[in-house]
Amino acid sequence: MEVEVRVDGVHYFKGWNWLRGHYLSMDKGTARGLMSAQVFNIALPTRSGRQIAEFTPGGLNFDRVKQACDLTPKKPSKD
Repeated sequence: MEVEVRVDGVHYFKGWNWLRGHYLSMDKGTARGLMSAQVFNIALPTRSGRQIAEFTPGGLNFDRVKQACDLTPKKPSKD
């Protein structure tokens, strides 16, 4: 599924896969961007039209994420 991602002032499009028909599999770069974002939105197509979901990393324990997934925050580039 193609989604539009907004991380602070950077917008881009990504293709994500459905897992077991219930979950979207986010790529590593977007997950790292989410961790460093003030504003993180995902726009995706639905049967009733385009829907936007907003997330915040508030309360996320970065040390535990690094330990479990080996991910650290990273700002996306504007290129």
